[in-house]
Amino acid sequence: MTKRSPSIGTSELHVDDPDAAQTLISNLYGDATIAFPRRTAPLGWRLRMDSIGSATLVSARHNVCGELCVKELTSHYVFFSLRRGAAEVSVGGDAASLLPGERGVILNPGSKGTGAWPAGTETLNVILEQGALSAHLSALTGITIHAPPRFTLPVDLRRGPGADFHRIVQLLHQVSMRTEGAPPSTHVLAHLREALYAGLLSGVESTVSNLLHKTPTPAPLRAVRQVEEYLTAHASEPIAIAHLATLTGVGLRSLQRSFLAARSMSIRAFLTAARLDLARR
Repeated sequence: MTKRSPSIGTSELHVDDPDAAQTLISNLYGDATIAFPRRTAPLGWRLRMDSIGSATLVSARHNVCGELCVKELTSHYVFFSLRRGAAEVSVGGDAASLLPGERGVILNPGSKGTGAWPAGTETLNVILEQGALSAHLSALTGITIHAPPRFTLPVDLRRGPGADFHRIVQLLHQVSMRTEGAPPSTHVLAHLREALYAGLLSGVESTVSNLLHKTPTPAPLRAVRQVEEYLTAHASEPIAIAHLATLTGVGLRSLQRSFLAARSMSIRAFLTAARLDLARR
């Protein structure tokens, strides 16, 4: 059965009460507290949440300085990044300075940490469900994941895979923020969410990086044929590429490598060609 693609659920909030801010922080991050020391103006916290299935983008403008203390993160991963300003974070005794476009940080499920930022800071955070990320990792590798991945601190956003992951986050934010024309395509959202998972797993060093650095074993030809038949039959429907791993029982990286070798095109290129052919007919 084809997995349904996500749509965007958007909430825009203007938080001007510290108690309301505390409730929101608890709902987002679990056992956490927020404080606004040395306030020189009334709290006026503008926040937008875009929920895309198991991923949530949280962008905020902070008009006053703030301090966040996460006593224990719930079963989610949180990527913290800045669009403007600066912030200081500490996770598990490791400290890092966050800078826009240069350095971000990942909080793992169960993490403890603190953060502080000055007035005028703009943040862009991503919250990912632990189960969804582990499922995507299993789909990529073809291996059942018993312990959830744990990512290192900090994340270099200036170069390499970390920069690629940051670009995906920014693109997803831009798509979710678009207001003109028709709503964002569910096909595009599904692909961007998959790219978000893959970008995090491949772009940030973690306890499972060795699994993703290994050359995948070849997939059997019957799996390649099965993928080809499935994509042709369901070209008119939203298709999550990671679902093909469940369909064939073969890791997605192995499928991608063997499909390219057998058909001289990637799985996504084949799907695009099948959709264009369907449109012509």
